[in-house]
Amino acid sequence: MTVTLSTDITSNYWQLSTEEAGAVVTDLEDLKQQVLNCLVTDKGSIPFDPPFGFNIYELLDRPVNYVIPNGKLGILDALEYGVPSVTISRIEHTFSQFAPEKVIFVVFCESNLGNFEVAISNNPNFTPITTQGGFSGGFSSGFNI
Repeated sequence: MTVTLSTDITSNYWQLSTEEAGAVVTDLEDLKQQVLNCLVTDKGSIPFDPPFGFNIYELLDRPVNYVIPNGKLGILDALEYGVPSVTISRIEHTFSQFAPEKVIFVVFCESNLGNFEVAISNNPNFTPITTQGGFSGGFSSGFNI
């Protein structure tokens, strides 16, 4: 939905979409986006709100027996502070020894607007090399000689 006037907004829960320019997410989609924003924002990176966020990057390249309990604890702490309108009913995880992201957390949330779930990996920016396109066989310095 493209909003042109403030009178077009009929929900208390709304914000601009992070996926589509000019679009607005409302109600349950807004809460999902709030949860995702909280979980992928580095703690301390917001100047006037340093406790907001979750340091998920601290979980990269750590042993699984460290990642799972500390990841769940970090998710609980981050959402308790950052999105108090959501109650976490449970956090599940999946583990793959051979996948680059290794651990995926699924957060089950409850709110007055309904229930939803959000999934996040301990490597949220990972993009498999096979989807990035081909590589040249030689080294390129970027300079033309």
